[in-house]
Amino acid sequence: MTWSRRARSGWVIAELVRRIDIRPFDRFLTEELTVPLGMEDTYVGLPQGLGDRVSPMRKMETDADPNGYSTTFSLPVAVHAVVPGAGGVASAGNVARF
Repeated sequence: MTWSRRARSGWVIAELVRRIDIRPFDRFLTEELTVPLGMEDTYVGLPQGLGDRVSPMRKMETDADPNGYSTTFSLPVAVHAVVPGAGGVASAGNVARF
């Protein structure tokens, strides 16, 4: 499955969550997954005021990201946007816990 197909499926899942559960995807994820697991530094759509805690993605090799996704998803507007399937922000400890 290509990245773009995974990203599209994230939007479909988020819409299903919203229609079935009523809560927006980011709130559902917080209340049903991250809070119960003690992942207090995990977001899909970083809240305002926390942008200084996020490090931009860095490519390890010049040809590692030919489509420029690391640059796009390092932009503040992308970090703060709810982008299901592609826009998660978490601390290293929270990623390990997950």
